[in-house]
Amino acid sequence: MTEPLTPDEYLKVANKEEDDKKGHLKVFFGMCAGVGKTYAMLEQAHQKQKAGLNVLVGVVNSHGRKDTEVLLDGLEKVPEKEILYRDILLKELNLEEILKLKPDIVLVDELAHTNAPGSRHNKRWQDVLELIENGIDVYSTLNVQHVESRKGDVEKATGVEVKETVPDSVLEKAYSIEFIDLPPEDLLKRLDEGKVYTGKMSRIAVENFFKKENLSALRDLGLRLTAEKVEHDLHAIKPKGWKLRDKLMVAVSPSFFSEELIRATRKRAFELDAPWVAVYVDQGKEIPQMAEEQLKKNLSLARDLGAEVVQTRDSNVAQALSRVAQDKAVTLIVIGRSYPHNRLMNFLSPSLLQKLERKVRNIDILILHQSALLTLREQILHNVKGKLNFSFKGLSAVFSSLLLVALSGWFLQPYTGYRVVGFLFLANILMLSFYVGFKEILFAALLSAIIWNFFFIPPLFHPFILKGEDIALLVAFFILSVTLGLLMMKLNIQDRLLLLRERTLRRFYEIERSINNAVDPIDLRSLVTSKLSTQFPGYFDIIMKHRDWPETLLPELAKDRESAIIAWTIENGKAAGLFTDTLPLASALFLPIKDKEETLGVLAYIPPKSYTLSQIDVDYLTSVASRLGMLWHRKFK
Repeated sequence: MTEPLTPDEYLKVANKEEDDKKGHLKVFFGMCAGVGKTYAMLEQAHQKQKAGLNVLVGVVNSHGRKDTEVLLDGLEKVPEKEILYRDILLKELNLEEILKLKPDIVLVDELAHTNAPGSRHNKRWQDVLELIENGIDVYSTLNVQHVESRKGDVEKATGVEVKETVPDSVLEKAYSIEFIDLPPEDLLKRLDEGKVYTGKMSRIAVENFFKKENLSALRDLGLRLTAEKVEHDLHAIKPKGWKLRDKLMVAVSPSFFSEELIRATRKRAFELDAPWVAVYVDQGKEIPQMAEEQLKKNLSLARDLGAEVVQTRDSNVAQALSRVAQDKAVTLIVIGRSYPHNRLMNFLSPSLLQKLERKVRNIDILILHQSALLTLREQILHNVKGKLNFSFKGLSAVFSSLLLVALSGWFLQPYTGYRVVGFLFLANILMLSFYVGFKEILFAALLSAIIWNFFFIPPLFHPFILKGEDIALLVAFFILSVTLGLLMMKLNIQDRLLLLRERTLRRFYEIERSINNAVDPIDLRSLVTSKLSTQFPGYFDIIMKHRDWPETLLPELAKDRESAIIAWTIENGKAAGLFTDTLPLASALFLPIKDKEETLGVLAYIPPKSYTLSQIDVDYLTSVASRLGMLWHRKFK
């Protein structure tokens, strides 16, 4: 008698049945261009065609190589889609036509390629994923420098910046990775013979990228990655009683240091065959626009590499990381090593590592030395930016308030004495703490001490102080102003965080009440869209796929392109449009409304021009769409 399946085993069976319905991805992998990836792909395509399979060429770039062009003969090619961009006619993979033809296998060269603006997806690998989801097998090619987690290693080894990458999660979906190996000496010989690039391009390639030491490093990276993939696949075959997997967590910040931390964590998670979490802690502080853009880039990178992204709010970063680690059952936390401080600085301001060690006794912490992750130039730029990162708004507030206090003190000093003027400067520091950051407070305290000494403490207009008590008073003023200013700033941040949490909870409560009060689908549409329109600038609508559902009330959503995006979102059950990687040039954000079985419709949001949603807001709207699907399933289906 066979033993009953456990819940985990049932889940594996269900996932296998689901995967069997999808297509498969085979990647012809190599150290760089010219090793013969496309040639090998075309050879196998001919073999599959002879075996009776329907093989189509989606896009293949021969780069003028005659032996590659010869292999294209005899294979049916789908005409590429033409896109006009800035008066230039660009050709891209005709995804829509291939989905209609539904071949057994389609050839899609250069997996890391960036599509022309106006394409359905930003990247070609996203086109490939859609083909696989629709049951079509895909053969594609990829170089090691375009693997996201290896980007940093390649740039360090070759000194060449890599601009196009493919998330490692795409490679994990590949049922087969075939490494096309070629010794560096043979590749350089092919280059000299003009079999890789023609004309001047061949000479430029040798001078910049195709150096023997570069090729050896790339070959080593490619072989190691292929071996890791094989070992990772073997982990999937686990006997009963296999111990629970590790779970990793990396702390993400708005710094570009986080990019390498994320890639390093992804590599370790892959080696351990472990899930991982990327956490950003919003401390309630305003950050510059450049930092905001870097943060979005970092979080997007983590998602692309397969991380579960968590955003939380807390003024204490270590406390927030500890809380998330406990909630997510994390076994290893990855952080970057902070720059060394002296003992006094460590006592006054403990590092994140020191704070974490006190809070997470039962979780291992892996520290990656950031200086080893970055080039010398990047370190210097980071140090300069970190030290000079004063906001224009903050400096304006500091200078204008100090000027006002100095003028007031100049008129009051004959009546009150210079010591009372010091209290005015101290009060000004406390006021500034509500509007500026710690660096600005420290700068204001230092400048206040200098102005008070030079213009008010005898002897006037002289840097030296004659009385010992005045020296003690000035030192006490500086220490007290910095300490009180920092405390007031922290209290202000705590208040701001509480207000943000209250606003988020109030939003959820209001939308939940609107959903629950709906008596019929039309009422639901009216209540929810009107309430969301009070929470966000712009317009909302709910479009359901039922025939008796009214058409959209927003003219922008009735256009052919937007109607096609709505249909795609319903068909694929994925978000599309603005703030996503699928048709990002659309005029609206489209979020799928799902019940347990299918996608029922779309929640559409048209924001004002140049308005940007934060990731927290996108997550909130995604939760609303999910809640709508649950309610529809319960009340109206």
